[in-house]
Amino acid sequence: MKIIVYDQYGPPEVLKMAGWDKPEPKENEVLVKVYASAVNPIDWKVRKGLLRMIVNNKFPKTIGADYAGVVEQTGAKHEKFQEGDEVFGMVEYIKGKAYAEYVIARPNEIYHKPESLDFEESAAIPLAALTALQALRDQPKLKKDQHVLITGSAGGVGSFAVQIAKNLGASVTAVCSTEKEDISRQLGADHIIDYKKQEVTDVNERFDIVFDTVAKYPFSKMKKLMKRKSHYVTTLPSASGYIGGLLRKLFSGKKIHTTSVKAVADDLAFLKQLADEGKLKPLIDSKYPLEQAAEAHKRSETGKARGKIILTVQ
Repeated sequence: MKIIVYDQYGPPEVLKMAGWDKPEPKENEVLVKVYASAVNPIDWKVRKGLLRMIVNNKFPKTIGADYAGVVEQTGAKHEKFQEGDEVFGMVEYIKGKAYAEYVIARPNEIYHKPESLDFEESAAIPLAALTALQALRDQPKLKKDQHVLITGSAGGVGSFAVQIAKNLGASVTAVCSTEKEDISRQLGADHIIDYKKQEVTDVNERFDIVFDTVAKYPFSKMKKLMKRKSHYVTTLPSASGYIGGLLRKLFSGKKIHTTSVKAVADDLAFLKQLADEGKLKPLIDSKYPLEQAAEAHKRSETGKARGKIILTVQ
């Protein structure tokens, strides 16, 4: 099978196509023929070596978390899916094997793909939408009628965060550029802060949750926008942020959380339901064939993508 690998940390050009044996599923796994995969910023951060402290540094390395495709083979004891089922899911981004023609999936990592979406749209969902869902629902426990500020509202995680927050009953203020204001409103944002025209911290609103999906607005800057008992959620962990968060929890009531996405079949089922009800729509920025994974990474690294970047496989 064809698969994207790299032999060293570095720029997008280190990515290359390789030929590997098609994997065989174990008794409780399934083999998925991948039709589309998706690029996430975490992919190129791993590729550049920015997370070498937490990943296995053995080479060659594979890459990619999101995928959508068709079940081609099941293990002897697997009963949840049948050959021919259309599915979507994710593998651990640290291991990453989704930039490939085939991927092995465990039961909790996949679910039946949304019937209303094609493979490319479905591949855009898992990592980013699971991140948004778990970050808003599980950590700050978003409640109906709360006020949420979401940065990067037209990006991969941000575009899903806006839609999910609205579906959970929140009032959403989106932070974006002038060029992405219309998209953010279409996604459901109630209010817009155009960071090119206004300093984000100059607004008079105070929020129950601040979700920094782009890791560019630290708590030290955003705390003035938060209510006394509120939550700051970031996609970028730090030791100082963790220690500071404990102190602020004790003395100010403001809590800091770092997202840690997990593949959960029940959550994928919830996202499928939202999509099939027309309440969750992936925002697709661009599409590249699998062999142009390096070009897709270059696009992602510009920070200008509107939604998800897709790799077409089959």
